[in-house]
Amino acid sequence: MFGRRGAQFEVLDKGDAHIGEDDPRSEFFAETLCRAEWDPDSDPLLDAIDKLVWGHRLRDVVALLGFTRFESISPERDGEIDLDVERAALAETITWRPAVENRGEGVFVSFAADSVAV
Repeated sequence: MFGRRGAQFEVLDKGDAHIGEDDPRSEFFAETLCRAEWDPDSDPLLDAIDKLVWGHRLRDVVALLGFTRFESISPERDGEIDLDVERAALAETITWRPAVENRGEGVFVSFAADSVAV
């Protein structure tokens, strides 16, 4: 729908109790927390939050596809990149790409649609 980030959003926003595998060898594991765990007193200030997902184990890989010298490739509204800017190739024949792998944890916050509608 919206590229890689849209797919990630859909998985995290789905509301499944457990996402991925709770195994030390797994590259991804998250759980949707019950509202009673993070809002035990039903605080009205938290009404805009629809759900919280705790990412226990996350992995993100970013690879360099090419480079630009004068104009940057910026995200467009409905996709990953604006294709009007052309990248210079890393080499004539690309056999590998420089990349970095990050591992960590995080929190995904989903807001109720009616609380953020404009």
